[in-house]
Amino acid sequence: MARGTETRLLRHLAWNGTLSVVLTGEDASFDGVVPAHRFDASEGYLGAFELAVRATSLHVDSNTFPAFADESKSARNAYELAAGLNWFPTSNLKIVTDYARTTFQGGAPLGGARATENVVLLRTQFAY
Repeated sequence: MARGTETRLLRHLAWNGTLSVVLTGEDASFDGVVPAHRFDASEGYLGAFELAVRATSLHVDSNTFPAFADESKSARNAYELAAGLNWFPTSNLKIVTDYARTTFQGGAPLGGARATENVVLLRTQFAY
């Protein structure tokens, strides 16, 4: 990384792990879940449901500070835990509900920690 005449080799470390299970028994793949029966309330078919959890971590190289990032604004470490419920009423419709909580080390004035962030996301995806 270079900024003006300052040059440093920075080594950041990040990882992410995700685990999911299709609660209704269908196969999961990178292309998504295809429900065995499309949503039909009159027949008692709800489509497919998938439960997912994710853990994520980011560690910013300490040589980043203060030359390339402001310690009072940029976190040194971030950790996230998330969970989601995905509903596949049909093979081309996906409705997602996610909750994520991210904690930080650093990134606040006077050397404190940036406030924890909580988020709920709702998303609808239609593929044709």
